Amino acid sequence: MEAQDPENVKPNHKSWENPEVKATLGEKYCTWFYQGALEFVHPSLPMPTITEPQGSVPKKGPDKFRAIVDTREGNKSLDDGGFRDFTWQDLADALTPCAIVWGHDMKDGYHISVLGGCTGQLVWGWGVVGLKWVYPSQTEYIDSD
Repeated sequence: MEAQDPENVKPNHKSWENPEVKATLGEKYCTWFYQGALEFVHPSLPMPTITEPQGSVPKKGPDKFRAIVDTREGNKSLDDGGFRDFTWQDLADALTPCAIVWGHDMKDGYHISVLGGCTGQLVWGWGVVGLKWVYPSQTEYIDSD
């Protein structure tokens, strides 16, 4: 098993240590995990390159807290420059088996990274989608080029 670079593993924010935050947001994280927006990394898989710290900020309404993620470490590898919004048609034209897509969970204002992750499973949208494992030894994998 590969060890994660300690420089890329940051501790969670102190706001996450509040028991009320854990109780409130823990339920949200369970929902996101069930929906496929978060991924369990099995110990037998390579660790992610960067693990981003979690935290919370106060929020109006019944939830009381909003989950935040400190993405500064991961953003260091991104180019500086402008941002372009894509249309649904642009997205449809760009999708390939290796496409990387970002989405928004508008209800919580939480950015959900719709990536293949450590397992290679692509999750789309706000819910669980039908996924099928295809292994390199199977004909479907070979014919997918």
